[in-house]
Amino acid sequence: MSVLITRTRPPEIRRRWRHLPVLVLVAALGLTATSASARGDSPVERLERLNEAGDHADAFTLGQEQFEAHAGDPDFDLAFGIGALESGEPDHALLAFERVLMHDPEAPLPRLELARAHFAMGSTIAARRHFSRVLERDPPPPSAVVRRIEWFLTAIEEREAGRPAPVRDAVTRWHLGARLGHDSNVGAHTDDDVALFGVLPLQLPDPESDRFFELYGGFAHQRQTSDRRGWFLQGGLEGRGYHSERDFDRYTARLRGGPVLLGDGWRLTLPLELRHTRRDDDVRNTRATAGAEWTLRPGRPLEYTLFGQVSRVQHKPADARDVDGVAAGARVSWRPDPRLRVFGGTLAGEEHARRSRGEHFGRRYAGLQAGAGWAVDEHHRIDLRLDHLVSRHREDDPAFLDRRRDRLNRARLGWAWDPAPDWRLELSVEHADNDSSLDLYSYRRTQVTAGVRREW
Repeated sequence: MSVLITRTRPPEIRRRWRHLPVLVLVAALGLTATSASARGDSPVERLERLNEAGDHADAFTLGQEQFEAHAGDPDFDLAFGIGALESGEPDHALLAFERVLMHDPEAPLPRLELARAHFAMGSTIAARRHFSRVLERDPPPPSAVVRRIEWFLTAIEEREAGRPAPVRDAVTRWHLGARLGHDSNVGAHTDDDVALFGVLPLQLPDPESDRFFELYGGFAHQRQTSDRRGWFLQGGLEGRGYHSERDFDRYTARLRGGPVLLGDGWRLTLPLELRHTRRDDDVRNTRATAGAEWTLRPGRPLEYTLFGQVSRVQHKPADARDVDGVAAGARVSWRPDPRLRVFGGTLAGEEHARRSRGEHFGRRYAGLQAGAGWAVDEHHRIDLRLDHLVSRHREDDPAFLDRRRDRLNRARLGWAWDPAPDWRLELSVEHADNDSSLDLYSYRRTQVTAGVRREW
């Protein structure tokens, strides 16, 4: 399939593809092609045929052989860059696309491919900047291109949130990491005096601090199956072991995935998640969640997100705490620069006890969230998040003859440094302060962690 478009400056560049993402972009951006007969069996024509056939590794090899003779020819550089990018050589692709843009800075496809090359190399700031330039073209790019870029922005947001994300479609990204930390209140115990039925003093353990070690690993996979839909799957295992408070050692398994629908400037994600946690003292809980998250980008730099979920939580052996829940919320994000994101939002929900003897565990809650993320450069990032949550339980607690009302404030500050490709060092501090009408549930807790993660 060949699609032609008039260029403002020579030479004209052919973009012909067979696989879907490239066909979408080529057809949508409308790129110029000179006739095959005019080219004959030139190195450019051979490169293009190899790319069309999906033989990108062979195209990359041929491009290297012809590099000295043809580098600087935009047609050659584009075809060579495509072969390099699709065969896992984004550094060569990046230089090739930059040479094309030196001839025509306004050419949309080379800039789009340059953004993909930056993304594959982990340079999310540069990738977002070039994706934005394509989206801000006048006239705007066709819908198919907007939806394709939305898919990449989704993966960039995963990385910005500190979660591993595949560098290419249909590729599984694995990770393994370790953390050392200190927990100021391992069991989230209160330091207040507590009286049963309001008159009988309870002898409770004092808050205990302890060091801990974490080991975690997992995978992330995503695939765009058409220009309007795709899916993702993530999973992981994590273990935390304390130095002294061994009863609170815990192990967590998580699996999350679901479809993703893409539109003109919007994205709808429908995740399903299953999480199981077990402590050494045999306390277990399982959470199953089905959710929906709709993100709208009406115009830069603002974006809006609506989200909701239903959940079921099961506790063992204390099954009286089992609840079914529903929650919904909204969030607004502002990106004045590709390196900076500021956000704020609200959420509300309720949980219903599944057993009559646990009615007092049902509750209603509402809260606010705010934060900011700043990429100092491509290798350093600082994130701040603040949460405020107010909850009121549905029934009086039978042990205290009063209804529980909580006010939770939580703050987290994190720093990440990528010293080399596929490596990340992390440092974070998180503080939680819960003020409850029932003193048993009031606590203060601070956790400090430092860790390293390797991806491949």
